[in-house]
Amino acid sequence: MENQIHKLKEELIQVNTQRKQQLLELNHQWEEQKQRAARDHETAMNKLKVEAEKMTLDLKKIHAAETEKALDKVRGSRKAASCGVAKGEPLLSKSDKQSFTKEKCSGVT
Repeated sequence: MENQIHKLKEELIQVNTQRKQQLLELNHQWEEQKQRAARDHETAMNKLKVEAEKMTLDLKKIHAAETEKALDKVRGSRKAASCGVAKGEPLLSKSDKQSFTKEKCSGVT
């Protein structure tokens, strides 16, 4: 009987040791998964940041081009207005030929 109790105690110790080892392994796997998830998240966030920066740069380029286009349009309108003509009208009307010269309004678009 004592021998049987001794064997059962040894078996219980062995089972407890195995359970502890399994818990340690599970904890290690959980930590690895947690670190992998953190790395994956960081990688995804970095990709999003790069994409956002690229989009911002593209939008700034588009904005600069549109601003330049608008400024060119305003400059053209001012130049035409300084010659006394509206955009799309002939540079000189018949009645204004004596008042204006083509040199004064050269380059008006």
